[in-house]
Formats: sequence, C-alpha cells, structure tokens
Amino acid sequence: MDSTRPDVSPAAPPARRLALAASAVAVGVLAFLVRLVPVLRGPGGLTGVYAYDDGVHFGAALALVQGRLPYRDLLFLQPPGIVLALSPFGWLAQAVGDREAFVWARLTWMLLGALIAAGVCLLLRRAGTPAALAGGAFYAVYWPSVVSEWTTMLEGLANVFVVAALLLAGVGRPADRRAGLPGPATALLAGVCLGICTAVKIWGVLFVLVLVGSLVLRARAARGAGADPGAGRHAGAWCLLGAAVGGAACGLPFLLAAPAAMWRMVVSDQLGRPADRGQPFERLGVSLGMPARLVDGPSAGWLVGGAGLVALVVLVLAARDPRYRVAPVLAAVFGVLLVAAPSFYPHYAGVLGVPLAVSLGAALGVLRPRPGTGRRRRSVARAATAVFALVLVGAVGWTGVTLRTNAAPGPDTRVVDALRSARGCVTADTPGLLIRADVFSRNLDRGCRTVVDVTGYAYDLDPGGDVPRVDNQRFADAVLGYLRSGEVTVVSRLRRGGDLSTARWQVIEDWPVVVRSGRYVVRSPR
Repeated sequence: MDSTRPDVSPAAPPARRLALAASAVAVGVLAFLVRLVPVLRGPGGLTGVYAYDDGVHFGAALALVQGRLPYRDLLFLQPPGIVLALSPFGWLAQAVGDREAFVWARLTWMLLGALIAAGVCLLLRRAGTPAALAGGAFYAVYWPSVVSEWTTMLEGLANVFVVAALLLAGVGRPADRRAGLPGPATALLAGVCLGICTAVKIWGVLFVLVLVGSLVLRARAARGAGADPGAGRHAGAWCLLGAAVGGAACGLPFLLAAPAAMWRMVVSDQLGRPADRGQPFERLGVSLGMPARLVDGPSAGWLVGGAGLVALVVLVLAARDPRYRVAPVLAAVFGVLLVAAPSFYPHYAGVLGVPLAVSLGAALGVLRPRPGTGRRRRSVARAATAVFALVLVGAVGWTGVTLRTNAAPGPDTRVVDALRSARGCVTADTPGLLIRADVFSRNLDRGCRTVVDVTGYAYDLDPGGDVPRVDNQRFADAVLGYLRSGEVTVVSRLRRGGDLSTARWQVIEDWPVVVRSGRYVVRSPR
C-alpha cells in the first residue's frame, strides 16, 4: 500500500472503519483516565490545589457572569477566550456553589483532553489504523498535555480548536483536482476555530499563519493532479477571514470596553515578562515529554540530545507525506517558540501535543510497506514499525501514566469555617482558595474589591521586568492594599524574600492570627 493512499474512507471496508472507531474510543478513554486518576490520588482530590492559573481563569469567569469585565474591571493577562469558555460554570456556581462548579469545570477539561486524543485518531485515519492509534495514544499520555488538561488551563481548551481546524482544513486528504482543499464555508469555519484558539492563547496566531500557508502551498504541490494553484489562495483567504471573525467575536467586546487596558495586559505585559524558568535544553526535554527528573539529572544533555534526534527523525519522516506536512512544521515552529520564549512552565508545552502526535502517526504511515513488497519483508517492516511506535509511545507514556500531581491539599474545615464566618470581605493571595472556600461569589455579591491575579501585578506594574519582584514597591503596595481590604485574609503563596521584602512581609506577620492550619494562616488585617 502506498504511504499516501487512504486507509479509511467512506468506501473502506466496515471492519476498517470499526477499527478506527474503536481506536478513537480507546484513546479517548485512556486520555480521560490518565488525567483523572492522578488527581483522585493526589491530596485534595478534585478540589486540590494543582496550579495558580486555574483559579485565576475560573475567578475571572465568576466575575464576568456578575458583570465585571476583564481588563476594564479586573487585571487579567490572557485573552478572554478562557473566561468565556468557563462562564457557563460561573452561572452554575450560583446554583451549586463555587467549589462544586470548579470540580465540574475540571472534569470537563479532562473530557476535552479525551476528545482531542480521539480527534488526533480521526486526523490520522488515512495514515492507517495503527498509525491513528499510535498518534492518539501519544496525545493521551503526553504529560505536558495531561497537566494542562487536568484542570482549567489554556492549552487544553486551545487544542480543541486546533484539532477541529485541522479536520476542517482537510489535513490528511489525498491530492485531487482540489488538492484536498476545503470549500469556502469549511475553510471559513477552520479559520473561526483558529481565531477562537488565538482568543484563548495569543500563540494561536502562529497556528493561523502556518495553516493558511499550508493551504496555499498544498494547491501548488498538487498541480500534477490538475489542481488550480489559485484554489489554495482562495482557501487561505477564507481561512484568514474566519480567523478574524472568530477572534473578533471573542475579543472585540472586551477591546471596545477597555482598549488601552486590554492591549497593555494581553500584549505589552506578556511581551515584557522577564526571562526565567530553565535552560533551553531543559525546556526542550520537557517539550519532548521527558520526565522532569531526567531533564535535571547529570546525563540530561545526552538524554535530551537523543530525544531531540528521535524527534527530528519523526518530523522528517512525517514531512514526506504531503497530506500531513503541516504537522511537523507546526511542531518545529512551536518547539522554537517554547525554547526562546521569555518564560516557560511545563504546561506551556501542551501546545506541542497535537503537532507531535499527528507527526508521529504520519511518520508511522510513511514507514508502512509499499505495494509489491514481499510477505516476509512486509512482516518485518510491520514488526519494526510496531516496535518503534511502542517504544516511543511507551517512553513518553510511562511518564504520563505514572504522573503524580504536585498538588497541595485544599484548606481544611477550620480555615473554611473562618473564611465563611466573616461578615465582611475575604481576601487571599490566590483566588483558588476563595473558590474552594465558596466565598469568591459571595465577595462579588457584597461588592468587595475583586482581584483574580494577585501576582499578575508584578508584570503589569513592571512590564519590563527591570526591578526584581522583591524590590518592586508598586507591586508590594498593590498586594498589601488588596489584602488589607478584607475583614480576614489568607496568604499561602507569596514568599518572604521572593515576592515581598522582609519589611513588607513583617507587615503581614504583625496581623493578628485568626486560625492557623498547616500552610494556611487566616489573619485579620489592620
């Protein structure tokens, strides 16, 4: 079978279609379990503290449904897509409480991860069922995607729209008179998906540019099949228009409400972040799915170099199949971005999940035996390909399947009772704590000052990062001013000497203690 021949099509045998459907369901279930089980085993379960950003996103959604807009009324450093996506759970919180609504949002994000893994299977259907299964399984266990989808982070939501856009754009279709290009309406919808992706995470602009470019080049490459080279430009134009529509639909209302503030927070503050979070080879290792303990180990250079070489081979093989060439291009573009970006956290690498998974499946499709190959050589080639896929997916998957959360338990009953019994406003240095205590929405009802991103002030008040956070007096004034606005407050994330100077920290230490329980200390600000 030729490596570019469709393996599963509407005319394919029912058994082959059934195998693809079973593969999609299997990797979807695997993805959901890989995201759910570590959370259930971790301290606090579904209400544990797994990140800071998830509380920021959810808090902004709770504020939005009560009429407080990001940028105009709140400091919020990301595009508004995540807030819009979480707003239904903001409405749900008014019925079941902040804490329960947050749990449902987390479970929904895990389901999104399952849908993305199944979508990767569908993208790879023409590379063969084994390739589709391997690609979907890779995404299911790729640990940067796992940690970005076991709670309400940006990357998981963005990847849903990436997979949808690639499916709509005809990635994987064989060249014909239309070069496998989508029609105007479908190209427009693909663009809308990428526009929404950009409204979730600003890096989505690169997805738009690469996909539009691939549509233009696909038609040129298919001239031999009688394709019109101009069809690619038309499809690209429709896709670009859709991206503008999708992005504007999500962001324009907020931009009109506070144009200067939105630009400052979403663009200027992000571009002005100080460089931190690891050396390039450490970032590369994490981005390739290597365990953090190996990336930090004594043999890290050799291990990362070996993993990078394997990844390069996969991308080169995938690029040989013109139907999937956009995937290795995306992987290369975002790989460079992750290494060069001012800041890096492991969940950032979730943006590579779909391109890497599709590239792996496409590479396995290229390695399939060609028509006319002898039976013995076919058997050897299939066995070698299967071993390659199992070793690669298994190496990455071992980290994903055995992943442990670095979660901290949520506040205990004593802390929660102290916060709920307050007659006035309650403040904290992390909004997730207020959400877990079911007092965030109550603060909104009482007209309290609302801050969803306390440490975000460090970027907004010093966008160039010229002043170390501990010496940033404007940041300290903003934080202490907010904490003082509450009848009671909890500081569990800020650090003496790291975020606040010793003198500023002593101000907090001098506030009377109401309840002390582990890392949580409830105080009464003066």
